[in-house]
Parts: sequence; C-alpha cells; structure tokens
Amino acid sequence: MSEKKSKYLTVREIDGRSGIHSPHKGELRTIEKGILEIFEKNEIEIIKPIVETRLQGKVENINFDEDYTITLELFPEVKIHMLYNNYDKEEDEALRGSEMRFLFSGNRVAWIPSEDLGGFIESSLNYLESIIKKDETLYEIPSQKSDFLKKAIKQRIEPFKNLKLEDMEDLARFVGGSIEKKQDEMILTKKYFRGINIILKIDKNNKNIDVFFSGENTRNINNFVKDLFAIYLINHCLRFIKITYLNVSKLPIIKKIFSFSYQKTQF
Repeated sequence: MSEKKSKYLTVREIDGRSGIHSPHKGELRTIEKGILEIFEKNEIEIIKPIVETRLQGKVENINFDEDYTITLELFPEVKIHMLYNNYDKEEDEALRGSEMRFLFSGNRVAWIPSEDLGGFIESSLNYLESIIKKDETLYEIPSQKSDFLKKAIKQRIEPFKNLKLEDMEDLARFVGGSIEKKQDEMILTKKYFRGINIILKIDKNNKNIDVFFSGENTRNINNFVKDLFAIYLINHCLRFIKITYLNVSKLPIIKKIFSFSYQKTQF
C-alpha cells in the first residue's frame, strides 16, 4: 500500500479488531443501503454544491478508484471520507449497481469510537438527502432537554472541573470551534454544518456545563440528531481534558469516549 493510501483507516482498524469483521461494519453497510438511491438518482452537479455550501465539506478524489469522495471534517484531524462508485455502465449486467465505502483519516480519527463516526455519517447523509429532496420539515427545539441529553451531560460533568481559564483557547482549537469569555462562564461554539451551531456553556468554576442550539438551519435536523451532535462535542472536550490532565484517566467516562483501539494502547 502506498504511503498516501496508508493514512486512511477502515472502521475495523478504528475498532482495533484483529479479526476479519468489525462489529460496526454492518452498521455502515446498513447506512450505505439506505442512502445509495439518492446518489444513483442525482448527478454530482447536484450533490457537490450542497456538500460544499450546506455541509461545509468537499467533493474530491482520494485515489481509491472511486467516482468521487465526499469528505467531511468532524473535528480538526478527524475526517470522514465517503467514496461513491456507480457501475451501471459495466457490460456485464451482474456487475452493475453502485456502492459507497467509508474511510477515515487524521491524526486523531482513531481516538473516536466507530459508533460516533457512524452516527455522524448517518446524520450527515440524511441531512444531505433532505436538502436534495427539498424536505421542508422543521423540528422545533423543545423547551426542555431530553432525558437522553440530560443523562449524558450529568455523566460527563466531573472531568470539566480540571479545566483552567488558560485552557480555553486550546480547547476551542482542538474541537474546531470558537470561545467567548463572559463574566461567569465560557461559551464554546462548534459549527457542524452551515447554520447549525452547538453551544456549550462552561461556568468559570467548572461546576456545571450546559448545551444550547443556534443557527438559521438548526430546525432542519431532528432533535435526536441535535442531541447527538452536542454529545459528540462534549466527548471531544473530554478527550482534550484527558490528554491535558492525565489524572482524569481513572474516571470511567473517560475510557468510554475513546475508541477500542485507543483504549488498548493508552489505558
């Protein structure tokens, strides 16, 4: 394998499994089956501008004999590549059809559990599909957080007590966001897609964190996906805290938010 190709990882490698099959490969296969039709029915001229403007990704070729690749950045040094091929012009009818493959790259991509990467892939492709189909469904942001999100926040508060004021700029760079310092709190904003912002408020005493959503397109994704995006952001903050303050490694939640391959070598 060339040096260029060796920088790309499969889900099996991120899972850290030595066997043939990854426990999450089947999940990616299910995602592929659910989305292929939208690529088969729409030319790249339709897909490319949506990916670049709304999903803030890019359409490229990464030299795996694909027709094209959609690349999205979840966080700095965490990239997801969705490689599409259409074989409908094959002379042999048995070879006709299409497929989508998934690869991952970046110095920190192997830190992320494959279920988080898969969840982001599914949410991204569903969002792309809704834009292509001009689905105008709007999801009102509920006045109360879901039990799912409240539980996730509660499980993850403890490590934030280690953060110091001087860490905040580095934290913002680590997650690909921006930080705003106010009198009693720090406001970390992460933009996943255009007009879809996750806001994490951290009080200066690090006794509490809270999550909010903003942006003109926030109501275009369902509330469960918004919750997932918030949890992905909190999890990545915890990864920053772990590499900055090694004493937090003993907390059970810290190990949980890393991939199995990372756990095997770092815990």
